[in-house]
Amino acid sequence: MPDHKPSQVPPPVNSAPASAPARRDLAIWAIVAGLAGLMFYFVALAGVPAIVIGSKAWNRLERSDGYRWVAAGGIALGVIATLAWLGGVMATEA
Repeated sequence: MPDHKPSQVPPPVNSAPASAPARRDLAIWAIVAGLAGLMFYFVALAGVPAIVIGSKAWNRLERSDGYRWVAAGGIALGVIATLAWLGGVMATEA
């Protein structure tokens, strides 16, 4: 009797997890929150959610995913917006 090995099916070439769009949505929301913090000064501390959401997206996205840089942009804009808000608060109290 010939040896019968079970046929092995190779994994799909470009298989992304089912939750990849949700992770990408986090990155987009991070950059939106960061831009809101920069554009609308009255949105006090809009940069903090941008930092939190961007960090969450950065950790969940794969290294090869281009949306990881969108998350990094959200984090950067969040930091800039938060520092600008804090600078404005300090300047008005001085």
